[in-house]
Amino acid sequence: MTLKSDIKVIDFLRSVNKCSKDVWFLTKAGDRINLKSELSRYLFLTAVSTPDETFYNLGEISCDNPDDFSILTDYLTDW
Repeated sequence: MTLKSDIKVIDFLRSVNKCSKDVWFLTKAGDRINLKSELSRYLFLTAVSTPDETFYNLGEISCDNPDDFSILTDYLTDW
């Protein structure tokens, strides 16, 4: 599932904190960014704040616990 382009990233990351297992941003280049890691969050925030508005479409969100997708519903497309 991909991120919607109009989300508030800070709110999204707060919701990620509520997830029981790891949540990943998987890039098309094959990178896996663990959004529960503070360092990865910093990198993610830096990337989404760039002028390139297509960043949200450059990867997908994956949850180690499929039930965690329900926590992130407001931020995902294809849900």
